[in-house]
Amino acid sequence: MMSMINCCIGMSALLLLIIACSPTGTEDIVVSVTPEQTIEQLRESYIEQNFSDYTNCFADSFVFVLHEQDWEWNPNDPDSCWFLSSELAYSEDLFLSVPGISLELECTPTYIWPDDSTALGMTCPFDLEVYVDSAHTSGYRSAGDAVFRFVEVSDEVWMIDYWKDQSDTRGSKESSTWGFVKAVFS
Repeated sequence: MMSMINCCIGMSALLLLIIACSPTGTEDIVVSVTPEQTIEQLRESYIEQNFSDYTNCFADSFVFVLHEQDWEWNPNDPDSCWFLSSELAYSEDLFLSVPGISLELECTPTYIWPDDSTALGMTCPFDLEVYVDSAHTSGYRSAGDAVFRFVEVSDEVWMIDYWKDQSDTRGSKESSTWGFVKAVFS
């Protein structure tokens, strides 16, 4: 009985090795990450507080443009932005510091970016709540629009390389900006 099980395991391993080493074994695999899929991954990463998946949303050339309200506290002033390393540091601190996040993120269809015909743009109305207690009753909230630009980093793989915070600080929901909510936990 044992030799039959060992034989089946051996045959399974051999079959997997043949498939993996076959020159046609990976040709049928197509990686396609559309801007819509990237935004969905960003949304799910926030809700699940999954930093690893979050990092895969961004191109190396990424820049986050702060809302005008945040210019005075931005350490990079007068640039009023931060780059990928700061984005990832702020987001990792946020994900590790809070017991829960809620994010509604709906997006308009993509459009050709005005200054770069190789890039795509998308405006996404959002409502972000970051909870600081386990009962999810207190924390930070931001709502408004986020403007994203996507670049094609390889064939049919699109990543975010620009994110402009257009939080509605005059609105009835909250006066925090998305940039402030990211940075407050660092």
